[in-house]
Amino acid sequence: MKTLKSIIDKKIENVEFREAFNEYEKEFQIARQIIKYRKKMGMTQTELAKKANTSQSAIARLESGVHQNITLSFLNKVCNAMNIIPEIKFKKKQRRAVQ
Repeated sequence: MKTLKSIIDKKIENVEFREAFNEYEKEFQIARQIIKYRKKMGMTQTELAKKANTSQSAIARLESGVHQNITLSFLNKVCNAMNIIPEIKFKKKQRRAVQ
């Protein structure tokens, strides 16, 4: 049985797939961390939504990782509800090798 990692490892060799995957990776990182902290606190999406004064569907969209228009304001609101602070850092893009 193939794992998700093995499938991604194979598909990442394709330039178009790799570029699309890299484009969304930051959103998936945010989603994974929100889920991790929410579960660590023993909260459901509904409970988190109530504490953050938002809807369960908004939390579900955030946790899906495909919601590209996450505002810092919304992210701060959700993090504050879990008593955590989002840490954002900037770094220079890596140059792509010319093929």
